[in-house]
Amino acid sequence: MSKHWLVSFIVCFFAFIQTAEAYRIEVQIHDFPEQKLRLGRHSGPDAFIVDTAVTDTTGLAVFKGPGKLEHGVYFIVFPSAANFDILIDEDQEFFVSTWQFNILDSMKQEGSFQNQAFI
Repeated sequence: MSKHWLVSFIVCFFAFIQTAEAYRIEVQIHDFPEQKLRLGRHSGPDAFIVDTAVTDTTGLAVFKGPGKLEHGVYFIVFPSAANFDILIDEDQEFFVSTWQFNILDSMKQEGSFQNQAFI
């Protein structure tokens, strides 16, 4: 009987770990320390902010949450209202990097086939 409890506990534990962070989007903005970034979602003519993160001293911000994001076109917004688009589909753990004053030309990403094609 105790063997079944142990197996059940292990299965539940790993299921919890996998759902603890259903999405994780790391955004590196070079030369942009300790600033607020927002993750938004396009929905027809409207746009909605779904998450907020603050860059660390190196310019790295991490958007993360417990539930999967809906598939679609999202955007990262700077305090100046400058922004850039990203795609969110099945790949909900990826890394995007760019420079503050040359956002689109310097953008690179890792971990998402859709975003690589999009960029």
